[in-house]
Amino acid sequence: MSEFCVVIQYTNGLDWIGLQRDNEKDLNPDYPIVCYCFGATRDIIFKREGYEKVTIPLTDGSVLIMCPPTHEFWHHDIPIRRKVKDTRISLTFRRIENDM
Repeated sequence: MSEFCVVIQYTNGLDWIGLQRDNEKDLNPDYPIVCYCFGATRDIIFKREGYEKVTIPLTDGSVLIMCPPTHEFWHHDIPIRRKVKDTRISLTFRRIENDM
């Protein structure tokens, strides 16, 4: 097993990630996904059919931990926020089963 980090820079509120799930076949399903956020506040929105959506503001210095089975059942996105003018950096740590 190995851990890896994905670094994403959101230049401003026009940068976004569409609705998705972290369900790559090499991800360890029993390991949490941990995200450290720096810079501008952006919302992460969780959606699951049959449930109300959940919106969480990710502020500067915040940590989001998605414990299993969150990423198995819930989709999430970082939507466009036109009023956000500052940069946001996201460091997301995951564990994979097979070395790449």
